[in-house]
Amino acid sequence: MITPIRTVIVDDHPLVIVGARATIETTNDIVCVGSAGTGAEALGLIKETEPGVAVIDIALPDMSGLTLAEQILKQQLSAYVVVMTIYPERSYAQQALQIGVKGFIQKCSAPEHLLLAIRSVTHGGALSRSANRP
Repeated sequence: MITPIRTVIVDDHPLVIVGARATIETTNDIVCVGSAGTGAEALGLIKETEPGVAVIDIALPDMSGLTLAEQILKQQLSAYVVVMTIYPERSYAQQALQIGVKGFIQKCSAPEHLLLAIRSVTHGGALSRSANRP
């Protein structure tokens, strides 16, 4: 039996969290161990749950998702970070990759892209996926 990939979802929109959880629950190899709506909540949750992957929104009410990603990676709180955003600008993806984020997806992407991103970063790959790229 394969150990599921423990994942945390961080977004300030409850509907996004519900959608991400529902997508993850369709799998046997990924499990959502918690969710948070702010960067501060996320740091506490990640320290508590020790996920393998943190999926974080780039725009949070108390800090930038990029700042949160940098803190997560610097403190080694999660092995991998996947950033998701509604913003189409490639500069966000470039900034995320520069700080060590391995996955970047747009919120308007197909739900299976979230699963692909989580799996890809966990298995040593990197993924940058937008809605207009297959």
